[in-house]
Amino acid sequence: MEKLRKLQEVRNAYNQASFWRLIRAAYSVNIKWLRVSLWFFSLFSIILFILFIFNKGKIVENAMISCIIMSASLVTISIKTIFSNYYNKFPDLLEAYKKNKIFLRYLIFKSNLNSSFINNKIEIEEIRNLLEIEKQFNENSFFNKNPVTVTCLGFITAILGGAASQLSSWSSGLMFAILFILLLIIFLNYQISEIFQPKSFKDKELRQFLMWLSIDSCNEFRNPVDSVGND
Repeated sequence: MEKLRKLQEVRNAYNQASFWRLIRAAYSVNIKWLRVSLWFFSLFSIILFILFIFNKGKIVENAMISCIIMSASLVTISIKTIFSNYYNKFPDLLEAYKKNKIFLRYLIFKSNLNSSFINNKIEIEEIRNLLEIEKQFNENSFFNKNPVTVTCLGFITAILGGAASQLSSWSSGLMFAILFILLLIIFLNYQISEIFQPKSFKDKELRQFLMWLSIDSCNEFRNPVDSVGND
């Protein structure tokens, strides 16, 4: 049972380094102008998107795109500000492994682990082996691995098929809006994998974190920050 408890501790450290906790941290950045600007552009993006659904004017569309780009840029700036010590120390690795902010999340994951575990390669390997054994009992179908994508593709097929004859829905822009939202969800699902991924994906990512942890030869990453895990 002790090994299972240790596995749960490791999973908790991984959860504290989730992508969504990074986003939450970005919106709580302690620089007032940055926090206010981020909330303003994010909320304005949502308002403009709603307006765009009902009024497809070029001005609204361009304003919406501009606000979304600005919001994304401000999120990046906020994250770099909050974790500036990591960005100053490991700029090359953070850039090389930037998808899902995976290397930054690894550093946060490591900062939330007990130092005795970090320095114990035998325990690390035992946890990795436990994850591998669990993986064999939890092989998933394509639907289970990609539930959001499959569901969205199903809705898109239904819309293009059965609903295609309802010309009034197309002319009103409702169907275009629904298709746009579904395609956006699929796009985000692949660009930001953390959003809608099943447990099997997260365990795979956790195994990657443990692999990096096992090849770390020293404690140079062990500089705890005001991490999102303490929220």
